[in-house]
Amino acid sequence: MLSTESAALVRATLPAVAGALDEITTRFYGAMFRDRPELLDGMFNRGNQASGAQRRALAGSIAGFATALLEDPDTRPDALLARIAHRHTAVGVTDDQYTIVHKYLFAAIAEVLGDAVTPQVAAAWDEVCWLMAGALIAQEARLYQDAGLEPGQIWRQWTVIERRTETPDTVSLLLRPADGQPAPRARAGQYVSVRLRMPHALRTETRELAGQLPNARAVFWYERPGAEEPHARGGLMNLDGIQLPDGATVFLCGPLPFMRDVRGQLLRAGVPARHIRYEVFGPDLWLPGPTA
Repeated sequence: MLSTESAALVRATLPAVAGALDEITTRFYGAMFRDRPELLDGMFNRGNQASGAQRRALAGSIAGFATALLEDPDTRPDALLARIAHRHTAVGVTDDQYTIVHKYLFAAIAEVLGDAVTPQVAAAWDEVCWLMAGALIAQEARLYQDAGLEPGQIWRQWTVIERRTETPDTVSLLLRPADGQPAPRARAGQYVSVRLRMPHALRTETRELAGQLPNARAVFWYERPGAEEPHARGGLMNLDGIQLPDGATVFLCGPLPFMRDVRGQLLRAGVPARHIRYEVFGPDLWLPGPTA
């Protein structure tokens, strides 16, 4: 499946690409979520993003797929991707989203490896990535077909009709399809993805804490502000128009892409780097420089 020309280039560059995959995937996710934040809404596990598990999984799958292609260039190693395909269909991945991934992944590769990514090297790794994407798209299409679903149309409204307390810290919920249609047939070992709208998190607690401080003011940003928070700002955090106190020390806590963006805004607003403190959700994989 992998052309002879591409196989030679991939074999020669695999050590360099594999060695840089952690940085490549970090930049890939950071840029993609910066430009396409809607993909974080039910598509990617935020906990895995914060811990780095998602990044390491992507890096491992790319390196593993490329290695398998080199060991047997005439065969596409589809079996390696079965678990990924099941996970993708569980969250509604569609084939058009692979174009988005390709765009940001190759931009990250070029950014990290620089001049080493010649047109020939880029074409060889492009072939690897599209072979991998093609295998996943085919497997996911079969999974959607077997489930009787249109690609991406996986979510269904359910109603909780009973709640049982099993232990002091465990409850069981009995659900029924809201549309009255039969539930899907249960399969051994299956798991179910659940998506629900949560009330605006920590709003009440934040207001109560701010009320205990002199001259404190709470400002909220929500992707979709609700009627219960009429003064909240929409979209991602943007400090334009926010009056920052002179000599302020700023504390950041959250996922890495969020903190990089807000830290950059603070620096541009004149807050010294030494006055910006942070705490990462998950392992500390980012050590900011003194000015960026």
